[in-house]
Order: sequence, then structure tokens, then C-alpha cells
Amino acid sequence: MKAVEILAEEHRLLFRALDCFERLLDETTRSARLDVAIAAEIVEFLEQHIDGCHQDKEEEVLFPKLMENTTAEQGALVRELLGVHECERGLLDELRGHLMAAAGGDDPSGDEFVRRGRVYVDLQRSHAERENSSLLPLAEQVLGRADDAEMLVGFRKLEERYFGSEPCDPSQAVDALSERLDASSSA
Repeated sequence: MKAVEILAEEHRLLFRALDCFERLLDETTRSARLDVAIAAEIVEFLEQHIDGCHQDKEEEVLFPKLMENTTAEQGALVRELLGVHECERGLLDELRGHLMAAAGGDDPSGDEFVRRGRVYVDLQRSHAERENSSLLPLAEQVLGRADDAEMLVGFRKLEERYFGSEPCDPSQAVDALSERLDASSSA
């Protein structure tokens, strides 16, 4: 599998995780109760797999390759997307803070978690769609086989840094989150 195909696959996984997050936000709004345990699992998944490993693949591996091989105009896209990563990190930090306060019994923090969570979902979804429609096709256009081979090595190193030498299947984590949400909403 090529590096850009891996990133596209991870975007599909992100969309599934965002669907789970939206389900939690909708259920929280409906029931006026935040399931702190499931919310913590979702935030942790996003921090580890999306903000962590996935975005590091882009920032440490793909983006530098693109900056070496693109025009200044094309490089502006990379810089723009990097800025969005920073916004997403800030929102995740906020979500973690609201979650911790809600876990401590601060009800307004649960409401703020929902409000900021919706902002995060919308931003992350539009960002991944932009990468799928603009960034990944650009990478396909300007990067060659040797670049791809180097990127795959870089991706493996990042996965080992985040998850160790054991193979990690984040889709299983998203499946488990979805099942927990199903069980929680039917309880």
C-alpha cells in the first residue's frame, strides 16, 4: 500500500471515529448526561491515533516531502493544513479540560464539552475532506516511488513510537467505541 493510501484509509477511520463522537454528543444533548467514560475513550483515541500518530505522519513525513517537491503556491496548502492541525490540538486540549471538570461534577463543563466537541467534529471532518480532495492528490502528482518508500519507513517508525512493535489496528478501537455507544444508548 502506498503512503497516500494509508493516509486516506486513516481518514476513513477518522470519519468513523467522528461519527461515534457525534453519537455521544447527540446522546448527551438528549439525556442531559455526559457519559464521561465513553467520552474519555473517544478523546484518548483522537489524541493517540488522529492528533498523534496520523497527524505526525503528515507533519513529520508527508509535509516535508511535499515542501521539497512543490511550488510556493502548493506549499501554501501545506502551511494552511498545518495551521488547522494546531487548531485541532487546541480544541482537543479544551475537550480534555472540560471532560476532567465534568468528571469532577461540574455540569456546565459537560455542556461546554458538547459545544466544543461539535466544533471539533466539524473542523476535523472538513479538514480531512480537504486533505482528501487537495493534499493527497497533490502528493500523488509530485512524489515518486522513492519518496513513497521513504515515507512508508517514516510511517512505520512513527507507529512504533506510538504503539510499540506490536501491530496496532485502530479500527478495532473504533468498533469497540461504537459497540459501547450502542450498549449505552439502549440501557
